Amino acid sequence: MRRLLILLPLLLAWTADWYLTARSHQQLLARSLGGLLGPEIQMGLESRPFVPGPGMARLNGDCQVDSARLLGADGVAYWKFGPADFYDVQVPVIESGQLLGRLELHFRPVTPPLTLAAAWLMWLAMLLVQRSAARVRSRSLVLEVDAQRRIRRLSGNSQLLARASGTLIGQSLDELMNGPLAGGRSLSQLSGSSNRSVVVVRDSEDLRKVKSRVRRLEAKYRVLCDSAHDLIVLLEPEGNLIFINRSLQERLAGANPTQLQQMFRPEQFEEVKEHLHNALLEGKSAQFETQLNGQIPVCGSFSKLEPEPDTPLSVLGIFRDLSAQRAAEAGLRQAQKMEAVGRLAGGVAHDLNNFLCIFSGLTALMREELEHPEAIQGYLGELDQAVESATELTRQLLHFTGKRGQEQQCFEVDTAVSEMASMACHMLGRKITLETSLNSRNRVTAERTQIDQVVLNLLVNARDAMPEGGRVRLTTRNRDPWTELTVRDEGTGMDAETAAHIFEPYFTTKEPGKGTGLGLSTVYAIVHSLGGKISVESQLGAGTTFTVLLPCA
Repeated sequence: MRRLLILLPLLLAWTADWYLTARSHQQLLARSLGGLLGPEIQMGLESRPFVPGPGMARLNGDCQVDSARLLGADGVAYWKFGPADFYDVQVPVIESGQLLGRLELHFRPVTPPLTLAAAWLMWLAMLLVQRSAARVRSRSLVLEVDAQRRIRRLSGNSQLLARASGTLIGQSLDELMNGPLAGGRSLSQLSGSSNRSVVVVRDSEDLRKVKSRVRRLEAKYRVLCDSAHDLIVLLEPEGNLIFINRSLQERLAGANPTQLQQMFRPEQFEEVKEHLHNALLEGKSAQFETQLNGQIPVCGSFSKLEPEPDTPLSVLGIFRDLSAQRAAEAGLRQAQKMEAVGRLAGGVAHDLNNFLCIFSGLTALMREELEHPEAIQGYLGELDQAVESATELTRQLLHFTGKRGQEQQCFEVDTAVSEMASMACHMLGRKITLETSLNSRNRVTAERTQIDQVVLNLLVNARDAMPEGGRVRLTTRNRDPWTELTVRDEGTGMDAETAAHIFEPYFTTKEPGKGTGLGLSTVYAIVHSLGGKISVESQLGAGTTFTVLLPCA
């Protein structure tokens, strides 16, 4: 009991940490949504009545948000969805330094992790077992008897055989067990010799209660497994399935497999089998990712269950469905891309305006020279060049804003980086000089927009680090079997603590409303999805260098 009391504060601290982490995540998500939806809300407020945009409509399908409400700066409710009467989180919506209103969100209840719930259930089970054991001890009697089966010493509840312990010493155990006070008692001889042995006398009714309690606990654990969102399987070392929980049965679409290999495709089962063997040899396998039935992405691990005496060896597998996580990651990447498109549009708009001025001027000159065809031909040539330049600029912008899901292709890194760098120059501004040194000539296999997004986000990060201007160096070179892409700035730099968190989603050092914290996390996700690596070197006042390694095709 004392050990259980020591574990209680640890479980309470664990629970509090989980709850605070979940609340912190909700706060971060709410602030991010407030920043992302600012331009959309501003446009909706300018049209009366208020018209929600596509981003706000997508909130209705968010797996985390249950209800939402938008209040104007005057406190008037402009938009609402969901049945909630109260809201967990409130964030101000600020755009261009102006308070537009307040976005209030109510999140769906967060399910605690399986390990935490299992820890509490195990703690309660241990508490029940200890209390049951105490009652069992109070309803049992341990005796030491001699060769003639006479009682020499006793410990426990003597009332199982008589009312006074003094009357038992020297009495014959066989006579007492056959006497009128011994009804409903059971006797077990645990160990002994010819002159001395230990005998346990137990209340038979108490034994039935203990067995019944054990069966109830087993039923609770089964309910726990069936209620868990994680996919749980218990199997023999040979791969024969002993138990699969309800969540796993639902993912298998009603199938009832009897072997582990029936849950995976042949090429995937080879990797799964290797991790199963590692669990049998080392006790636990490393966490790995695979696909259930070749369709559902999952991650999990195997653990060997140490057998008790007369208990067969078995293996426990716990997996987590990554479908929702993959969808959320895709949504975050698309949201970050739209933010990058907005940044590009601001820089490109200036150059497009210059082209329009050229078109207008040349048209006016041609009207004045209608009587001189040779002069009009020269103007038409200049007009053609301007139209071609504007078309190329627009083509690059449309190429970048294309939807994800394109087929991967093999292309030269230098070509993609060069085209993206020429378009990014419009966004960096006049204070920043972009120097390129492209010496790779290697080819990679990827979606073209992925490389564009990596380069653009790293250049945007370099620009934001140099508010007073400076120089950015963009280089590529060969490092077999890798292609190295480097972006180096002369900005403010970072300390080691900040650099350790820059690839985390929503982490940003910018002021509220000036950054979502998704840029570098998107770069990290893209690079690792391509099998590459990314590292950062930075010092305060000495600039920052990002190094990306991509595998050659």
